[in-house]
Amino acid sequence: MIFLDRLTGGKLSELPDAFLPGRYCLLKPLVVNGHSHLQPGDLLSDDGSGVIRIQDAERQVRSTEQTDDEQAESDLSAEAIVAIAGKLTHAQGASVSPMLPAEMAAQCALEEIERNLATVLRDGHLHSISDRPRRDLRYDDLVAPVARARRLATSALSHLASHSDCWQQRTLSSVQPRKVLARFSEDDYAIYENRLYKRLLDRLDRHLARRLARIRGVNSRLERALEFQGSEQTHFRLREDICRLWGESYLDDKTGMQLEAGKLALAELESQLRAVRGLKQRGLYSLVPAASVVPAQIHRTNILNHDPHYRHLPPLWEKLKDDREERLLPPEERLARQLQLQHAYVSYVGLVIRRALERYGLRMAGGKYVFSWADWSFVLKHEAHDWVVTQPDGSALRIVPIAWFGASIKGSETLEPDRIVCWPGTSASVASPQCLPVSPLDLYVVEKVGKLIDEWMLRQLLHGHGRKLGPLPTPAKKLTEAWPEQFESISPTHVRLLAPIDDQKAAELRASLRGSANPQVEDAVGSAIEQVAALAQLCGHPARFEPGQQQDFYCQCATCQTTWSLKTIGKRRHFSLRPKGASSVSETNRFVWSGRDWLEFDLDSNGLIVESTP
Repeated sequence: MIFLDRLTGGKLSELPDAFLPGRYCLLKPLVVNGHSHLQPGDLLSDDGSGVIRIQDAERQVRSTEQTDDEQAESDLSAEAIVAIAGKLTHAQGASVSPMLPAEMAAQCALEEIERNLATVLRDGHLHSISDRPRRDLRYDDLVAPVARARRLATSALSHLASHSDCWQQRTLSSVQPRKVLARFSEDDYAIYENRLYKRLLDRLDRHLARRLARIRGVNSRLERALEFQGSEQTHFRLREDICRLWGESYLDDKTGMQLEAGKLALAELESQLRAVRGLKQRGLYSLVPAASVVPAQIHRTNILNHDPHYRHLPPLWEKLKDDREERLLPPEERLARQLQLQHAYVSYVGLVIRRALERYGLRMAGGKYVFSWADWSFVLKHEAHDWVVTQPDGSALRIVPIAWFGASIKGSETLEPDRIVCWPGTSASVASPQCLPVSPLDLYVVEKVGKLIDEWMLRQLLHGHGRKLGPLPTPAKKLTEAWPEQFESISPTHVRLLAPIDDQKAAELRASLRGSANPQVEDAVGSAIEQVAALAQLCGHPARFEPGQQQDFYCQCATCQTTWSLKTIGKRRHFSLRPKGASSVSETNRFVWSGRDWLEFDLDSNGLIVESTP
């Protein structure tokens, strides 16, 4: 068996003892645990058993240990990913927002079970059962001292006759007993109806706790979106970009109304949970044995049908979504759901990448996504389960999506350069070199991916800045010598272009090269002209470009006051791009304030810098 490791790009003949679901891609057919046939190209995931059996060897599938709040956040993220992927399937060219879908927020409304529970609690039926429960009398025959016996058991005389150890003394005509077999009666609260009541309270407790965690998660995202919309602590371009994406998901601008509805639902469910947990601390609940069980399919007894209080228990029980339903699914269906989530996340990450590339004019041409920048033509491709951005010289940025909801995803593995792993993560997830949390719950999701791609493209451009051009023909070389502010002569036939030239000079130089220089040199000079021109307008406007020593430069835009520069500091070369007002913002808050419009990185460092969730 051979597997492709999507994190490192290598191939394995054997899986490690514990592996991440979605990390490995099959290169040969495999039957998973005897029930599901996977084909080459399919991902290896969990079927709910936590193990994968391959050639009589078991491999553990990693799982996450999460609190109720963390589990609710993961479930919300997973549902949002699947919902957005479903929209992409039916979009037919329409724009889809990568933000939390509006239908997720609409789920904060009270469910039928919660409305029914509110009525039952208001009418006091559960409290009446707790305070005045139905019960049976249980009779037990026990040997007890005569003083304690109030009623004799049916077989008391025969028992006394055969147990001389219970005699006090024996007379000529009778026996005076010391102990007798007595019958004691005791209230029995463990009847079927009361066991149903106890288990119902347990299930209501779990249901309400999960629902509260879910609604709190949705409300916190809606609150953050509203706060962000009215915030003056962010750059206006960032605010416009994020609010536009959010508005695509909430077209009717009902964010405030949905948040208010969520808060009302939250207050109601908190009240119900307090009532349920109060019932678990008093009355009948503590009188029923803890080990009491009730089958999922309840039996309608006369009490459950006709008692004015107990008859409200069956409807509540039947409307509750059992948390065991997921675990009771057949393993092949659980595996199919996991694979569906993995494919949905790949589609979602592709959507985020496309939205991040819109500023470069991304378009569909010949069945693939293309865009141009700095005289380069880039292609965005979907390769197997990865997304790859490539340029003509073969440089490629590979983005590997894995639907994993743990706080971190990377261990001690060394990833290939220009390979980025994306995973939904949790609110506590922190980005690390070459690992980026990408989730629909994150307002900055497009900004983070966009910053990643911007930096990768800029690195390609900066590495080529000031490169040697030539050999140039004599007329072209003389032209460059006449423009010393833009060209640096490094030999009788070679030069460096260090600053942008205007259209007239560019036309003259191209004309002098045409027919006299070899095509490779002509193309190299033309590309250098376009690329330096792109460096001079990174903000979108022509800027003042000041070349420095060692191919350094400094730019400032007169229109938007954005500045950017490449400086040599000791043995490292540092690039910086800052929007207007950056001087009043701390380095730690730069991404929260301006998103992808503020870049800082060392040109010679290995790996891309990824931002953590703000």
